[in-house]
Amino acid sequence: MPFSTRRFIFKSNSRRQRPESDEAGEGERQCGMFCIVNKSPTDPQVVDVVALHGLNGHYQRTWTAKTSDGTKVNWLKDLLPAQIPNARVLSFGYDSAVQFSKSVSGISDFAEQLLNELLAQRETVEEKQRPLIFVCHSLGGLVFKQALIRAHERGRYSDLLAYIHGVAFFGTPHRGSAVASWGNIFANIAKTASLGTSTNAMLTRDLKERSGVLSQISTSFVERGGKLDIFSFYETDKFPGMSCRIVEKDSAVLGWTNETTIPISGDHTSICRFSSVTEAERGRWQVVQSNLGSMARTALNKSIITEAAIGNTETSILATVGQDAPSQMPSTSAPDTRRFPVVTTLRSKEHLAKAIEEASKMERLLPDGFEEAHAVAPYGSGAPANNTSNSIQHNNSGSGHQNSGSGQQNIGTNTGSGQQYIGTNNIVTHSPDHKGDFSTASPPVCNFVNRPALYSLMREQLHDTLSEQQVHSKILVVFGLGGAGKSQLTLKYAETHRDDYTGVFWIEAGQKESIEKGYRQLYSQLFENKESTDLAADIAIARVKSWFDGRDGRWLFVLDSADTIDHDNEDSYIDLRNYIPTASSVDVIITTRSSEARAITKLRPVEVAELEIAEAVELLRNSNLMHAPEQVLVDIVKELGYLALAISLAGAYISATPRLKNNIHGYLPEYHERRKILLSRKPTKLIDQYGESVLTTWESSFTAICKVSPAASQLLGLLAYLDPDDIPELFFQMDEKQDWQSEIFPGGALDKYKFEDVFRTLRTYSLVHYQDAKEAYYLHRLVHAWAYDRLEEKERDAFCITSLNLLATISSGSTSTPEFRIRVVPHIMMSYRLSIRVYEASSNRRGNIIDYFGELGGFLRAEGHWAAELQFRKFCCRENDQLLGQEHPDTLTSMAALASTYQNQGRWKEAEELFVQVTETRKRVLGQEHPDTLTTNLASTFWNQGRWKEAEELEVQVMETRTRVLGQEHPDTLISMNNLAWTWEGQGRDEEALHLMLSCLELSARKFGVDHPYTIARSRTYNTWKGR
Repeated sequence: MPFSTRRFIFKSNSRRQRPESDEAGEGERQCGMFCIVNKSPTDPQVVDVVALHGLNGHYQRTWTAKTSDGTKVNWLKDLLPAQIPNARVLSFGYDSAVQFSKSVSGISDFAEQLLNELLAQRETVEEKQRPLIFVCHSLGGLVFKQALIRAHERGRYSDLLAYIHGVAFFGTPHRGSAVASWGNIFANIAKTASLGTSTNAMLTRDLKERSGVLSQISTSFVERGGKLDIFSFYETDKFPGMSCRIVEKDSAVLGWTNETTIPISGDHTSICRFSSVTEAERGRWQVVQSNLGSMARTALNKSIITEAAIGNTETSILATVGQDAPSQMPSTSAPDTRRFPVVTTLRSKEHLAKAIEEASKMERLLPDGFEEAHAVAPYGSGAPANNTSNSIQHNNSGSGHQNSGSGQQNIGTNTGSGQQYIGTNNIVTHSPDHKGDFSTASPPVCNFVNRPALYSLMREQLHDTLSEQQVHSKILVVFGLGGAGKSQLTLKYAETHRDDYTGVFWIEAGQKESIEKGYRQLYSQLFENKESTDLAADIAIARVKSWFDGRDGRWLFVLDSADTIDHDNEDSYIDLRNYIPTASSVDVIITTRSSEARAITKLRPVEVAELEIAEAVELLRNSNLMHAPEQVLVDIVKELGYLALAISLAGAYISATPRLKNNIHGYLPEYHERRKILLSRKPTKLIDQYGESVLTTWESSFTAICKVSPAASQLLGLLAYLDPDDIPELFFQMDEKQDWQSEIFPGGALDKYKFEDVFRTLRTYSLVHYQDAKEAYYLHRLVHAWAYDRLEEKERDAFCITSLNLLATISSGSTSTPEFRIRVVPHIMMSYRLSIRVYEASSNRRGNIIDYFGELGGFLRAEGHWAAELQFRKFCCRENDQLLGQEHPDTLTSMAALASTYQNQGRWKEAEELFVQVTETRKRVLGQEHPDTLTTNLASTFWNQGRWKEAEELEVQVMETRTRVLGQEHPDTLISMNNLAWTWEGQGRDEEALHLMLSCLELSARKFGVDHPYTIARSRTYNTWKGR
């Protein structure tokens, strides 16, 4: 394959002129961090605004406008303080002409300089906690992106990374546009720099040569910038003397959901200069200052307030909230007798105020006798020996009787104690007003963490929206992934509001048999019929449901683990409507893994997903890990995907393992090594309310899926080889059937409608979720890991090849957008990592894997991911050599591809050595005039090093041989003509270069047509050269 149709020289920077400064005197420092507007280093309510200029910019001049009378207005110091009075403004100066012509490593080093300068500016505790907002002009945006990437890679910059809130881009190119490639955008930017004619020409070539490297920075930014507050300002005017805008709108905007795009009247230089003198200028500035002000206010509201920054008064209030203020969700973790968990950290003053407000609400809502009711007795004390019923029974009327209309119902026996006991297997209430004792089928929540948002949603719909006009029972569905904490949340609600209900009935609804057993027990208790075990289930259910009709009081029914409510053609199907009392006095909560249960009710369903970070850390810390380092706990819960059950199991395992309890850092390495074993562990008594391990919860769902839709179970195996966070729906919306499906769907390929059906099945069981904004599916990271771990070796082999085939099919598509192609890259890298494991474990499909890696490596090159491409190329080269031998054509092809990758990275010596080896071997094995021998890659390496004579000799030889062997109009011949013309142009042989390019252009037009990209590119080159 030819290397390129156009090439650009990389030369020394020694001839570049340094930019002149209007503000700085001769010899005065112009590089480094400059403080434009300062603030007290001990002031905590400050935001740091950092300005980064672009090519040939200046730390002051870039941001300075001149009025009609010659007055200079630098908006960073003259205008911004009025809008953001609590902003410290910093501006960074650097030798941009040199930096942007360097390799990616040079830009990375420069980004580190920027980060280190920022660290030096943030020394006090208050300064370190200030939010950071960046303001970037043109290529200064790429500097910011590289700095953000570097901050993610180096732990020393974590203090900065945590506080980077947002960025405002002014005319920053984020991608090649519909009208200009990356190289041409950079070349146009270079033309706006006043560096002199010869220096501009050199810099233009340098930027075009480095366009792939610079675009790679923007590509890598995609993974890091998704949570930033982003404003992208784009220019509306053409640059003077040019027929275009330097950075068009489709290049200057990201198109992300966290981005605001705003047009600014002005060209590429004036887009970031404001004077606010004329009415028009005031309008331009108003647009910018209002948005920057909004960003700053948001940043300050979200800023982290450390314990040291909270005043003594607030600390006192905090202690009150933690120790004395009652909560709607009291902690019941035995044997701690505190009624409420201590608040250990507050993220902001806003959070603090909210906590205090909530504490006040909790105090007002506290029921009488709360403190006595929550005294914790020794486990099992006073509990009956045999509790088989399924209710928590209360009566708030004081009568001790329930009027059924046909006489008095006396339920239970009176113990006279009036005290509640919390045991490991049940909740028992002894009421002075009732006879009897009843328990939930589920044990108390011993290892629970508050989830305020979900709890509030339950309370608002069941407790706070009572209506006298209500004629039917209220039904609330709580659904989510197995192990997310649905039952625990529901039990917490039942515990907290037990005094608001006359009775609470808890029924295991996973199987028909368990539901029928529960209703027989309820029948026995409600009707004092001890022979109910012989009663037909449908009769017991009908009588229990009718028992509530017209009855006073409020009642809560919980149908827990109702996971088999879909697919009414299945034997396990349960129609829950047959079991739900219809009386208006009854509230019903259904917990289920099935999202389809939402159709049962008009109330807003409560989806229980992953815990928030703070909630997850609290849950893990509650496992007797109070003194564990915060960051270690954060790392563990992140690895476990913030899943409640996984975190509880991990905490129990660490707490019970002395070597880990004393060295918690050792858990994650062990988890990575023994993941499947650890996730398969059964819960301990400490957390036995779950009843299942992490994996068994999903295996039961998987078993049901296999019965309903075998294709869905196969699709889940394929998804295990893709990145779990963003699986575009477009992957599976192909009108034509693709051959990649044959490996895993032997029953027949699926069209896009069938794919929708099988995805719907996976979503029903909450194993897969859908993101409307992205039009994409996603999996919880532990579900993704489980889906891979459960595969047998033969299955892994099949899904490996299928995923590679799918990605090769997608990446070869010619109609995909740049945004879509960016989203493909993480899937390629995930499939690569897992395919390496298959390759090492099996010898049957190694050749296929190498071939697919070669195809995907080409896609990564086209997208500018050269570091990732290098992994693929080295692997293919090494494995082909071992499997086929060094002189096999496939081995030589992979060696040539690796040499091209080295060339793209500027590693000229390594590229040259490989190209020479490939060329000499091909001459010997294939012959001097074989098409594979007649490549110009080695000439390209010489050309990029400025070794004109050697490059010319090779290119002349290749062009003449191709003309003789392939013909004058063969595409490869035309490429060699194009390359030789560029070589002559680089040598200053302008007339010869222009004449040869004209010949190449005419032949291209005749061969391909005037609208072909090759013809258009060569026409543009010819006109540019002729214009000079």
